[in-house]
Amino acid sequence: MSRPMPQQRLRIIGGAWRSRQLEFPNLDEIRPTPDRVRETLFNWLQAHIHSARCLEPFCGSGILSFEACSRGAGYCLALDQSKTAISAIKQSLQQWQISAGQFQCEVADAREWLKNYQGQGFDLIFLDPPFADNDIAEILAQCGSKALLAEDGFIYVETPREITTSDLPADFEIYRQKRAGAVHYCLVQRAEN
Repeated sequence: MSRPMPQQRLRIIGGAWRSRQLEFPNLDEIRPTPDRVRETLFNWLQAHIHSARCLEPFCGSGILSFEACSRGAGYCLALDQSKTAISAIKQSLQQWQISAGQFQCEVADAREWLKNYQGQGFDLIFLDPPFADNDIAEILAQCGSKALLAEDGFIYVETPREITTSDLPADFEIYRQKRAGAVHYCLVQRAEN
């Protein structure tokens, strides 16, 4: 008989689900966005979150998607290549009775998915790839395509180093940027012409 995987917990910090506990597997590759970073991020986004279509391609615990839904996002899609991580998210969605029309998750290789996506653009893309991933400029270029990001959309980026304009697609700019400990995070958007 196999032992159940140990779980970790995160607290939703704002919105309709505030203070609910989100359980996720204790896996080395899952590094959830810290509370104070989430608080700052969603303060930045408060005028843009209502009814937004959100994508979280390297979701891990899914905390950014849950936080977005809690604060009024219209739809969230969370992707991760870990079946264990996606299974935990599905369990939370079922327990909290969240409809597939509001929040979906899939086991997927984010890079392949981003490369092949054809559909309606997203208003917000939460981009938090594994810190060992050094191809942030390439991933940003994929996310910044017209097929993925709505015209006035934002991409949130979380990395172990500061994002500079050389990391961004040519027509993008940094909207806001901060650091908390070893975490650098920013919002980027298309530059206004």
